Amino acid sequence: MNSTVKRLWVRALRSGKYHKATGELRRENAFCCLGVLCDLYRLKTKKGSWEKKSSGWKFLGRGGALPIAVQKWAKLESRDPMILPLTMKDTGSITLSGLNDMGSPVYSFKDIAALIEKHL
Repeated sequence: MNSTVKRLWVRALRSGKYHKATGELRRENAFCCLGVLCDLYRLKTKKGSWEKKSSGWKFLGRGGALPIAVQKWAKLESRDPMILPLTMKDTGSITLSGLNDMGSPVYSFKDIAALIEKHL
């Protein structure tokens, strides 16, 4: 991952500026962790915009995973990056969107920022 983008993303997730949403990149004035990265792309590159569609908010035509332009900007390997096992008992990885949307335990943006910092 691009180290500059990673620092921006982690800082934004910890800032308290963004309210957390689940199930999609953006829901009104709340975002999933990937939606925060899309918003940073918009602010830093001056490219792309959020559009409200009947099916929900879209960024560069996407509503659930990162648009390819954002993925490339951040130099991520996928449109929904995997995080390594969270504990020694966990056997598999989980995507950031899965972690963001997980019901229990609930991961805050600060928790997700720490995992991004450590694993991406």
